[in-house]
Amino acid sequence: MDMPIRYGSYKTAWRRLRRWQGEGVWDSIFRALSSMREHGRVCVDSSTVEAKGGRNDRIRRI
Repeated sequence: MDMPIRYGSYKTAWRRLRRWQGEGVWDSIFRALSSMREHGRVCVDSSTVEAKGGRNDRIRRI
């Protein structure tokens, strides 16, 4: 809900995130980035935001 409006609906973003997780998109990205380590260093930056309440759904951390 704290996502800037310029990125569109937070509900749409959440549904897309869950769909990509179910389709294995994040695992594919991780494998692709891991394979790049053979050619040099790989850096991935991210942010973490604490979930406040809601269901106990958790995104699996790699």
